Amino acid sequence: PIAALLVGDPSVSGEKEVAYATYIILKCIARRPLQDEVLCQLCNQTWLNPNDLNAERGWLLMSLCLSCFSPSEQLYPYLLCYITSHGFEGYRAMCQHKLLRFHGRQSRCYPPSLLEFTASSQQKVMTVEVLLPDGTSQRVLVDSATTAAELGNMVARCAGVPRPSGWTVTGACKGGAGAHDSKDVVSKVFESEANVLDWVSQLEVPAMAQKLCARTDATTPGVATAATDIDSGSGIAGGGSGGAADA
Repeated sequence: PIAALLVGDPSVSGEKEVAYATYIILKCIARRPLQDEVLCQLCNQTWLNPNDLNAERGWLLMSLCLSCFSPSEQLYPYLLCYITSHGFEGYRAMCQHKLLRFHGRQSRCYPPSLLEFTASSQQKVMTVEVLLPDGTSQRVLVDSATTAAELGNMVARCAGVPRPSGWTVTGACKGGAGAHDSKDVVSKVFESEANVLDWVSQLEVPAMAQKLCARTDATTPGVATAATDIDSGSGIAGGGSGGAADA
């Protein structure tokens, strides 16, 4: 299985590791039955694994998978118990949080963004800085399950709005997918339940596909990319009264 290859092959690292993880998660998103299968493979690969490096890679992939989809109702309690009892160092709390946050939600449409990959590999949290209409800004925590409504309401709460509800966000990116040149700004007004980081992932897909042609063999599944693919002009804008946020 490709999950076993990613966990056990030390030569799969750097951009290739991102490529393989992206490929696995894209397949899982497209085919629901694969989600439980891959999660079970990762439990098998990490169970009493004597190699800490391989175990950590398995837990990283587990974290990335749980950033995009939740297990079936049948598998959910067993996976939660396994993570709680056997989670690897900082990945225990991270995977618990993602599992609880995504429970009962629809799978995402895109694999994790490079921001999420970096945060998971370093076991860090993610924040966005939101620029408000009056020129001030608020930095708020986000995770892989954060919706536009959740982000908008968090920003409104930080800004002192009593009982905030009904807020959303707008995304803006210079030179993103759909732009005619690097100076054009592509914007998107999110529906309240839209996943915010899915849009970031969507913007990265064209760049990753270009590198796939240049850097991966025709017989090698996956999508290659690097952290430098993230356009510094991309951002998320706070809705309701307006505003902007840069990840």
